[in-house]
Amino acid sequence: LDDGSVLKEFADRNLRLLCVASNGKSAFADRIGSANLEVLSLETGDIRSINKGSIAPIKGASCTPDGRLVMIADSSHVNVIDADAGCVLGELPGASNAIIPTPIILPDGARGIVHYGQGNLRLFDLKNRSCLAETKLIDNIDCSGNKIYLSPDGSHLLCLGHMRTKLYSTSNLTCLWTEQTSFTFAFFLPAGDC
Repeated sequence: LDDGSVLKEFADRNLRLLCVASNGKSAFADRIGSANLEVLSLETGDIRSINKGSIAPIKGASCTPDGRLVMIADSSHVNVIDADAGCVLGELPGASNAIIPTPIILPDGARGIVHYGQGNLRLFDLKNRSCLAETKLIDNIDCSGNKIYLSPDGSHLLCLGHMRTKLYSTSNLTCLWTEQTSFTFAFFLPAGDC
C-alpha cells in the first residue's frame, strides 16, 4: 500500500475472499458452486484447491496467524481444515441446527470459538475438535444478528446483541461484563481495552 502498486493478482473472477493469514503469506477463498476451498499464495500467486466435501456456500471463515489451520462454516457445518496437508480434519460438533455459524480462531492457533446463530458460543480445542466450554449469549432470543469482535491478543470477545452487549473471557467463555444497551459497532484499542 505504500506506493499503490499491485503485488499479486489472482485473475480468477469467481473467487470470493474469506480470510487472510496475518503473516501475509496466504489467503483463503471459495468459488460459488464449488466443493473446494482455495488456498492463495500471496508470495507466489499460486492457487491450490482443497476439497471441503460440500458445495454449500461458505458463510464464514477464520485462519491461524500462520495460515496452517482454517475453520470454515456453511449454513449447517463447521469444519477444521489443515491447509498445509490439504485435507479436512473434521467437523466441529453442534452446528447442525445453527443459523449461519461464525468461526473465530484464537491467535494461539490451538483453540477456536464458534458463535452459533441460535445464541450459543462454544470454545473448541481445534486439534481434537472437542468442546472446552459453552455459554448462551441471551436466553430465548435469536442471536443471528449479533456482531462479534475479538481483542487483538485474543483474550476477550465482545458480543453486540439486539438488546445488550457482553464481554467474555476467551479462556473459558466467562461473561465479565454486561451492558443493557445495544451498540451498532465496537472496536478494541491496541492495549486490548474496549
